[in-house]
Amino acid sequence: MVRVAPPQGVAGLPRAGYSVPHRLVGRTVDVRLGAATVAVLDGGEVVAEHRRLRGRRGQYSTDPARMPPAHLEAQSLWTRAWLERRAGEVGPETKRLVAAVLDATRSRRRATSRAPTYSRSRAGAAQPSSRPRAPASTSWAAPRPTRA
Repeated sequence: MVRVAPPQGVAGLPRAGYSVPHRLVGRTVDVRLGAATVAVLDGGEVVAEHRRLRGRRGQYSTDPARMPPAHLEAQSLWTRAWLERRAGEVGPETKRLVAAVLDATRSRRRATSRAPTYSRSRAGAAQPSSRPRAPASTSWAAPRPTRA
């Protein structure tokens, strides 16, 4: 049994969260884990089904049809068009700045998504433990000014 947490109504399991109708927030529901699916039951009735999430911890499966209307409206606010329109209301320089930041963020996200990923054992082998270290007597403090 799992308690449905606010704000969107998520039945949280140890590794992932699955959306349920927001009317169930605060209630306790049953969760059935299958090999490929997750079913959420309230009073023996299936109220939500999701494809089972695997892999990294902290993933969420959200069905927009189960979100409260206020959340759907708020979610649509943070689009690129909305941000640029609001920046344009401040002034043309602000609009250009916001567009530049959004472009830089998009290109950084693209670059990191293509970065190679390594297993823990391979990443551990690359640790700098075999690099030579500075002698303990070396001082890295800035030199003191001399009096004239």
